[in-house]
Amino acid sequence: MKKVLLALSLMGGIAGYSQSNDMPSDLKLDAKEVAHIENLIAKKKLQSNKKKTAGGVITNQFMGFVDEMYTLFGGSAQFSIFQNPMWQDSTAVEVFSNADQHISNHAIGLTFDPTSPAWGANQVAEVDDYTIDSVYILGAYRTPSSIPNPMGDSLIVELVWAPSTSTTTFNEGTVTYTNGSPDESCDYVAPTFTLGTPPSFSLEGSNKVRIGLELTANDTTNTSAYYGLEVNQLIPAGNIVGVSYFFKSAYASGLSVGDTVFNTVTPSTVSAPNFAGRLAQDPAIALSNLNMYFCDAGNFGGMNGTSSFRSAELYNLSNGFPCYFPESFNGNFVAVMMSANSTVGLDEVKEEASFNVFPNPTTGNVTLEIAQGGTYTIDVLNLVGQAVYSEQVSINGGEALNRNFSNLTKGVYLINLSGEGISKTTKLTIK
Repeated sequence: MKKVLLALSLMGGIAGYSQSNDMPSDLKLDAKEVAHIENLIAKKKLQSNKKKTAGGVITNQFMGFVDEMYTLFGGSAQFSIFQNPMWQDSTAVEVFSNADQHISNHAIGLTFDPTSPAWGANQVAEVDDYTIDSVYILGAYRTPSSIPNPMGDSLIVELVWAPSTSTTTFNEGTVTYTNGSPDESCDYVAPTFTLGTPPSFSLEGSNKVRIGLELTANDTTNTSAYYGLEVNQLIPAGNIVGVSYFFKSAYASGLSVGDTVFNTVTPSTVSAPNFAGRLAQDPAIALSNLNMYFCDAGNFGGMNGTSSFRSAELYNLSNGFPCYFPESFNGNFVAVMMSANSTVGLDEVKEEASFNVFPNPTTGNVTLEIAQGGTYTIDVLNLVGQAVYSEQVSINGGEALNRNFSNLTKGVYLINLSGEGISKTTKLTIK
């Protein structure tokens, strides 16, 4: 799984389903339904290799979940790549020569949860500690020609962790856009992979690490900023990590909350200094278990200084293209290097062929063969996340169940078998 980060921008994809923004509200997925269907799919992949990968040592594993999601779902043109500009890290208002105003109190981020089954062989259990020794942020540093020497501008990353069972709140949802492609809207340029300069390091509080990286003129091309921790950070078992990053311009360092900065450039071509982080997003699905928008500063120990978290904003640039500042999105190009002694699967190894469905594809009649006896729930879900069939059965080992699904619309469905310590999902095609 050692992958070059550049590959993320070239191949990025989540195989999703199409969901119209005009869909009636009663047909749209809520967060629980989204999490349910995604976890079923993820568990299918996990179960297929659990027997050969149960437990084991994970050493300096590159964990970039955009890459993982691409692998898990098989890739799709639906998966978009675009950039998310970050302006000043203060609540200052930047007024440009074309009178555009930008409220600049923003950071962006995601949550990192290594217990998600989407990590496959690199998943850890709730009882496993893990360590993080470095973070990668992919993006482009931008500065206008009116500021020829941008030295001193910086990109700051904060890792903050808290128990996954805490009251920490995350915004969930999808981003919609009404104009063109995100690539066009935000002037996307394919990034290259380069190593940033060594960062400074400081520890603030028992649940937070803050790392600063000074940007240079060379970073005005697309870059991957590398943040190496001086000491590997141990994350206690049961904790998830919020990874947030924000931009700070040196020329704005003396600003106070509410100050106004006048800039002679317009944001249509080269904006005032900002760091444009690369995002990848499937507009149809919110991967709520993996990359919920990191927004609750209170429960995670707070942010340093005047920085806070982005709310949804839309800025119309002078060239007519809108740039969306998403409230929630799928896939910052952020990765961590993680190590752990995983105990996943050590007590969960099951016979891989315990659940068979045939014929598949079918015109309606199917046989469900379950190797192990017991009481199970059988759910059939469509790709909008709705349960179209559900039943509970008690069977003997090796017993076959005959079912007729000819009343279902032709298409692809997921059949999930759960119970007796087993959760297995398979795809069913009705033709």
